[in-house]
Amino acid sequence: MPRISETPSRLAPILAMFPARKCALLRLSLKDPLFRSLSDDLCAAHASLSRLLARPEMAERPEVADYQILIGE
Repeated sequence: MPRISETPSRLAPILAMFPARKCALLRLSLKDPLFRSLSDDLCAAHASLSRLLARPEMAERPEVADYQILIGE
């Protein structure tokens, strides 16, 4: 189970997407292993997309669209 102090930074992309649901998301992240797993996957996809977009030569790669679709769902 994650520590409370590390949870907000782990969930930063999700909290930014759903700021009005911050309390509920934090509670779920502390209690529900499935939610933690899904949110970790979403955060990993968000981080990968950020790394790809930071490299101009990668912006046209098909992976970028795949990550954008995944994050948007």
